Amino acid sequence: MEIPSKFLIFSLIVHGLFGAFGEILDSMLNKMATPLGNFYNESIFLHYNIELDSAGIQTCLSLMGNLKLIGSIFAVIFILPKMDSWGRKPIAVYLRTAFSAVAAILMIISKFSNSFEFFGIGVLAMGAALPLRTGINKLYISECAPDSIRGFSTQSIATLSQAVLLVSGVLMLPETFGNDTFWYLVPAFVLSMALLFLSMSFSIPESPKFLSINGNKKAASDAIQKFHGENVDIDNVLRKFDLEFLTTESSHTTFRQLWADPTLRDSLYLVFVTSLIPYFGLPQIFYLYGIPLKIRYGFTNEQALYLDLILSFLFVPIFFVIPYLYERIGRRPIFLVTNFLSVAGSITVLIAQILYRFYGAPSLFTIILGAIFSFLFMLVNAMGASIFYVILIADLLPASAKAATSQAALLSASISAIIANFVYAILEPILGSAVFVPFVLIQIIFVFYCYRNLPETKQKAVYENYEVMRSRSNSIVPLLSKSRRVTLSYGTRGVFI
Repeated sequence: MEIPSKFLIFSLIVHGLFGAFGEILDSMLNKMATPLGNFYNESIFLHYNIELDSAGIQTCLSLMGNLKLIGSIFAVIFILPKMDSWGRKPIAVYLRTAFSAVAAILMIISKFSNSFEFFGIGVLAMGAALPLRTGINKLYISECAPDSIRGFSTQSIATLSQAVLLVSGVLMLPETFGNDTFWYLVPAFVLSMALLFLSMSFSIPESPKFLSINGNKKAASDAIQKFHGENVDIDNVLRKFDLEFLTTESSHTTFRQLWADPTLRDSLYLVFVTSLIPYFGLPQIFYLYGIPLKIRYGFTNEQALYLDLILSFLFVPIFFVIPYLYERIGRRPIFLVTNFLSVAGSITVLIAQILYRFYGAPSLFTIILGAIFSFLFMLVNAMGASIFYVILIADLLPASAKAATSQAALLSASISAIIANFVYAILEPILGSAVFVPFVLIQIIFVFYCYRNLPETKQKAVYENYEVMRSRSNSIVPLLSKSRRVTLSYGTRGVFI
């Protein structure tokens, strides 16, 4: 595997370690569910004279999860498409930091004003920052990295962020800040971290691919030199960029144009499926209900938190080896194994729920299954399940089609997550363990689809992966052998083949 340049390593550290403030804020909703539930109850009782029971607190937890998703949908619809005009960096760095800072400030204010409403608005702002992090930020870095280590670089952001989450997990224990008195110190920590990230990111340039497609070849060449290293063949990199740009008809491809192209449409199907799998599977279940479910199965709140923390540290080696394996053994085997483990985790929860309903109380079996459920989630998370679709967008979609594809994938995923959240919160008291059956069946269908259609994309230029997908979709004339002269204008430059 190619060794990353020193500047690319610096960029990965800045975006992976110091840029993980959004993940810390996001993880609060699950890891600090107990103190936050107490805060919701106290605030609602103070303002509306309504005391919540356990079902009411569960509804509040679901509400916060859906407020986050509403914020994400807003960003996906109105902000994400601007990545083709404003650029990758302004959105991935400046806007994301602004949203997260506002969210942290509102959460701190909510603590001292005892305002459930302020906290909810903060969750909306936090949600608006998430697609800018999970989508644009990783795509931004993927466009900066050489093709041979594109998957490594993209996954490294997630790996370094997980390292930060491990440390932040200690902050969320009841003995530190994960209690009724000090939980507001977590968003305070996030605020200081966001400001540090902002100051360090000023020296990292815009994506060279974005600069090139907009005709700024001098800035693109300078950025390539920084990200790829001193020995890079800049002309060859720019030539690959041009071949990639020629796979679409303009510098900004709309969703309608994506759908009209059979090759891009097949790529879009794969992106859709891989983006939806986490929201109908183990990651979504664990994110919202991991701690409450383990408590139901026989754990105390403290035991559940410590189990997750111990498992997180146990899988640290996998976090750090996965980026290398993406380039060594490829994306396809890792994708398929991870999705199979996710299905197994969902089946584990289903069995635990059946036993709990049958006996009417937790037992040794439900405790064991709860531990297996957490084990499988941590393993699936370590293998990068939540960003598979980002890697596929980086590998399969040309630069001009990334915005429309990301918007469609994130929008459908967010809407699906809202549906999944409400289905569970509303139907679980009625259907019991049967509520998990649709989750399991949908995942099995998605995994089978990936097995049949997912190509290997490692260490290839985007235009090469496009050609692989084009041949699979039985196009009549190969892209690179068209006997015609194509003239496309990107910014101020014409491209001819």
